[in-house]
Amino acid sequence: MRTFPGCVMLLAAGLLSVGALGLTACEPEVPGEVTGTCDATRQAEIATDEYFDSVIKPTIFEPYCSRCHYSTAGDDRHGAPEGVDYDTRDAATTRIAATWFRVKTYDMPPMGRVPNLEEMATLNEWLNCELASDSGDDDDSAGDDDDSAR
Repeated sequence: MRTFPGCVMLLAAGLLSVGALGLTACEPEVPGEVTGTCDATRQAEIATDEYFDSVIKPTIFEPYCSRCHYSTAGDDRHGAPEGVDYDTRDAATTRIAATWFRVKTYDMPPMGRVPNLEEMATLNEWLNCELASDSGDDDDSAGDDDDSAR
């Protein structure tokens, strides 16, 4: 016969297990893939320095990436390799597929808050239009899951 504390512990362990399973199922579906598909009119609007400086940089890269991935981050880049930067349009478009992969899998940023779905959709559209405009080199020779992008 189980004692009261034993039953409570068993019940608590069961509830924690069910809760953990439920949390993994709650992760929202991230919008889009990077295919290089972009409407020509939209591409002309957003594959520009002006759009990068007024929308992408302050909405995505400054709040989520600047601490580690700006050329001005200094010596303490928190593990981000030198040269993997997002403070200029040219630098931000050199690894389009890897950037999207790391963001959509919630691998970047590695700690703290992550972009919400609306911000991810904005980033996805911009990356697609940049890829379509051939501004992005998309040099992902090391693969999408390469840790050197940190």
